[in-house]
Amino acid sequence: MDYMKGYRLEPNETGFTIIFYLDEHYSEFSDELDAIRLPSKRKYKNFKQYVIKNFSHLNVTKVKVMLGPALVMSFALGADYGSAEATSQQQAAHSHFHEVESGDSLYLIAQQYGTTVEAIKQLNGLSGNTIWIGQRLEVPHQSNDYKVKSGDSLYLIASQFDTTVDSIKQANGLTTDIIYAGQMLTIPTGTSASGTYTVQSGDSLYTIALKHGVSVDALRSANHLKSDVIYSGQTLTIPDSTPAEGPLSVGDENSAVENLQQNLISLGYFNQDPTAYYGSITSQSVRDFQRDYSLNVSGTADQTTLHEVDRALTKQELVNDLDTYTGVPYVWGGDSPEVGFDCSGFVYYMFKKHGVDTTRTTSAKLFNQGEPISRSDLQPGDLVYFAVNDPNSISHVGFYTGNNSFISATSSRGIWEYSMDNSYWSQYYVGANRIY
Repeated sequence: MDYMKGYRLEPNETGFTIIFYLDEHYSEFSDELDAIRLPSKRKYKNFKQYVIKNFSHLNVTKVKVMLGPALVMSFALGADYGSAEATSQQQAAHSHFHEVESGDSLYLIAQQYGTTVEAIKQLNGLSGNTIWIGQRLEVPHQSNDYKVKSGDSLYLIASQFDTTVDSIKQANGLTTDIIYAGQMLTIPTGTSASGTYTVQSGDSLYTIALKHGVSVDALRSANHLKSDVIYSGQTLTIPDSTPAEGPLSVGDENSAVENLQQNLISLGYFNQDPTAYYGSITSQSVRDFQRDYSLNVSGTADQTTLHEVDRALTKQELVNDLDTYTGVPYVWGGDSPEVGFDCSGFVYYMFKKHGVDTTRTTSAKLFNQGEPISRSDLQPGDLVYFAVNDPNSISHVGFYTGNNSFISATSSRGIWEYSMDNSYWSQYYVGANRIY
């Protein structure tokens, strides 16, 4: 390995694989490629150009990019280095997440999605064939074909690919709902069941609301839900995307605008006294908030934005309350300050205390909920995850507190706050999500 640059060359069956390492040991190299904060499309271009410039004398046919123990991306280079970007974008555009079930194997999963075991292993950074129940795998989709497996029905397949039974039947010339194991079906794209949605593994009311352009409150009301708890396979009614109350917009002068401005002040997005007038400064503040919270950046305070502002305020209160429990000892299975906390128990307790409906579960299962987010998009109250015992297994979770820090229940100090760049924790960081 070139320790000054942070890469390693390995021979493969057709030439060489180059592995780039982006962590604190190679920060200079990461900065040179501007690699960590760039979007995926730009990353591909930068790495491709770097290989062309520096390794034209070698036959580099594969590229892998590692951030700590996690595989950030992996793609193939053609003989003329001209196909890397297209190959990588194609893989990104045709990927699907599969939650491993009892009886699954990499071979069966590859057969199901029309891909190969090696492609799945490469995309998920797996060195062996071992997988476990509940593991979430990204699976490359090489085509719109699906191989029917035992236990499948058109309804289940339609739910899995967010389409309709009628659309699948039409695309395959089927006159009945009868299918058989081993049958190859063409899956139509761009269709969804009108007015309904079947909950999939990893979904939350928040992500479903964003997908369909409605508010979480509207989803709850339409489905008579008393909490945010939903389950895989549940069918939800999707209400009309037009909000019951019109969005706040330029020119509105009322108490609702002043309330919004007060909330944005609390969150650090509105830097003057409230005006009760929705002008250009308020609109820009809303755009800044929408951008930071991965919303549609319109500058209009629609119902989804207002709901997310309320959530951000709740999380702000939660984060401000975290220090209250500094030093509470670590107790395996604990979820109260009287007994002590383990890492997921601390998350459960804090969410419950601040009115967030959630269930007591493990850090690994929390990782598969909510909205996955990049480290650069972290906001206070988001959850960060670490694989301490096994690089392929989530074993620790904590709250991001802002300023590149997080707090969690640790076996060494109990509830304690650390920098995300801490020499111990940074080597195990895996990812983050936004559950609330």
